[in-house]
Amino acid sequence: MRFPRILAAIRSTPWAALPSTVHAIHAAVLAAAGRDGLPRADMGEDGPMPEAAPLYVISPDGIAVIPVRGIIGKHLSSMETMCGGYDLDTLAPALAASAADPRVRERVLFIDSPGGTCTGVPEAFAAVRRSADIKPVFGFTDSQACSAAQWIASACDRFAITTSATVGSVGVYCALVDESAAWAKDGYRLELVKAGTQKAAGIAGAPITADDVAGFQRNVDAIYGMFVADVRTGRGVVDDAALQGQTFMGADAVAANLADDVVTDLSDLLAQIVDAR
Repeated sequence: MRFPRILAAIRSTPWAALPSTVHAIHAAVLAAAGRDGLPRADMGEDGPMPEAAPLYVISPDGIAVIPVRGIIGKHLSSMETMCGGYDLDTLAPALAASAADPRVRERVLFIDSPGGTCTGVPEAFAAVRRSADIKPVFGFTDSQACSAAQWIASACDRFAITTSATVGSVGVYCALVDESAAWAKDGYRLELVKAGTQKAAGIAGAPITADDVAGFQRNVDAIYGMFVADVRTGRGVVDDAALQGQTFMGADAVAANLADDVVTDLSDLLAQIVDAR
């Protein structure tokens, strides 16, 4: 498992995910690795390749159900997907294959995700929008479609959720950890040799400066701007008050225009799609 990569993402990568999810990832990685983030001797760099899951399942009525489940990321390793990650690299092929499949009339993205990292998400939004021009794409969750998952769901022609499902969390954050005091207490001092004022910003062991924070803030603001713009492109009018990182359930999500309607379950949505033909 790529512990250094995961720890680096937690420390300095902009996230569009529920904070509780990122905390859980951090705890899981530290439990499986040493404090330095290196794998234990009994753990390899990557695990065995899991058996590939189908890109979609077709209902008897010709509706392709495409799963979007797990913590969203881009170019994930097999170990990361085995540990609950959803690789965006699987979405575009699923959309393309289902669009070309003569058995398929509509598609449903079956979402169960707290969000994830931001890389690849604007492109995934655009891919769903393009594919919806070929065949309809619906979104559905009976659990959660938060942050980056809400971003993708906003591209769908219609987004249906169940009463207790949680959506929203439109926001971006980057958690910087200043470990310099802890290093000094343990007798370590980082001697950083670099070129470029912003190079190595946020590196473990170095104090976090105001310039470092400002640089990360610019990136977070830029991604948030793309996030909000895409949500409004896909959903229409959404008040600023509903785009501050909070989550909504059921009817409240519909009232905030982050979802279209509340359904009983996936079967209910599939039946409605057939009835509307």
